[in-house]
This record gives sequence, C-alpha cells and structure tokens, in this order.
Amino acid sequence: MMRVLNSLLLSLAKNLRVHNRLGLLLNVRPLLSTLDHIIRLQDTITRYQHNKQHVLAVFIDFEKAFDMVWRKGLLIKIKKKFGINGHMFAWIADLITDRTFQVRIGDEHSDIYILENGTSQGSIISPTLFLMMINDMPNSLSSTSVSLFADDSTFFKPGPNIIWLQRAVQKDLDVLQHWCNTWGFKISTEKTVGVLFTHSTNRPNIKIEVGGSPINIKHSARFLGMIFDKSLTWSEHIEYVINKCNKRLNLMRAVSGTR
Repeated sequence: MMRVLNSLLLSLAKNLRVHNRLGLLLNVRPLLSTLDHIIRLQDTITRYQHNKQHVLAVFIDFEKAFDMVWRKGLLIKIKKKFGINGHMFAWIADLITDRTFQVRIGDEHSDIYILENGTSQGSIISPTLFLMMINDMPNSLSSTSVSLFADDSTFFKPGPNIIWLQRAVQKDLDVLQHWCNTWGFKISTEKTVGVLFTHSTNRPNIKIEVGGSPINIKHSARFLGMIFDKSLTWSEHIEYVINKCNKRLNLMRAVSGTR
C-alpha cells in the first residue's frame, strides 16, 4: 500500500512539473540522483575557479529533519500547493496523524505516547512527504542557487567579489530562517557549515549567521557523501575513502586470520 501511494505521489509531482526557481525539477523525479547535485555543484565551482572567481556555499543541516515535520503544515501544502484531495489526501492524513510510540527494555514497557510531529520512521513515503514539505523553500531564496536532496541541502553563490558573495548568502540565510520559523523547521548551527571555494590566497574573514548564531566557516564540507574541499582537489575525500577501505581490509584480515 505504501509503495502504491508513494508511486502515485511521485507521478503526480512529475506531472505537475514541480520546479524550483532555477527550473530544475526537484528530487521527486526518480531519475534525479545524488550524482546530479554533486556534478552541478562541482561544475559551478570548477568553472568559476578557472576564471579566477569564487563560490561561497552553505551546507544546511536541519535539526532532526524528518522528526520535525509539522504535520498540519504538510497537509496544508499537500492540499493547496499540490492539489491533492479526496481519498489520497485522507490516506496521507490518516498515515501521519495519531501515531504512537512505546519503549521496551527487556520485559518492561513504557507508557504509550502520541507523536506530535514528524513522518513515519523507515517508511518509503517519508522522504517524498519531506520533499513536498520543503519544495517551496527555493522559491524564497532569490540571491543564491539551491540544491535539495531530502534533508541534505546546500545553497551557493558564485562571483568575483567575496564581500558581495557574503552579503548575498547572508540575505538568503535570513530568508531561510524566516521560512523555517513559518514551517516549523530548525537549522542546526553546530552542523551547518560554510565553505569559500577559491584559489585566492587573499581571503577576507567570512562572517555569516543564522538566527543570530554564527556559522562555522571551514575548509571543507560533506555533501551527499562527497567531501568538497575549498580548492576542489578531492584530497580529503580520497584520504577518507582510503582510510575507510583500510579499516574494512583490517577487519577482513582479522576475521580470516591473515596479515
């Protein structure tokens, strides 16, 4: 039943041509994978660095993204923005409302509590519902380019002047914070990071914030499983993959009894 409902939602979103402001179909389209977003960001950085310009990117981390989905807000968007009514709307509403949880330790059980927010954990339909919830977020961001893939999101601004990039990114951060306040999301300022992709050695001190809290500016950031470093050398990602492989090889050697 879940798979059928999810397929119907994906088909509906595709038929409605749900776009962000850049004209790029959001990730309700099955063919749009993580690789599309990785290549898009990598291509932007490469082109502007080749022209001795810069790209300032902010990698957003939504705190407990799936657990923080405001259900009433989601139902409002499903009905008004996607035009879903009738039995399908009733099925979705029934799926996400009056859900309960209970904790078991050994033979002991806790009281039963009602989940007030969030989508179903582990459900195939949860990522689709989450995307429908955040689908209008890029429309609010007028100064930067946006890539959304479930709860892994980034927005970035290329250009020749770093101070100008900082102002543009800060403007959209303020807009994003307002959007989050409206729709019940919270940005994790500890995990959200900014990266200035540039070959220039003369870099000003970047200061951007969200909700009054400063965002950490780092030399690299992870996006959709890839580590983007400021010069786009991929050295950190290669080192990460090598270390990960070595750990698994050592584990296999330990299990097999070889050196």
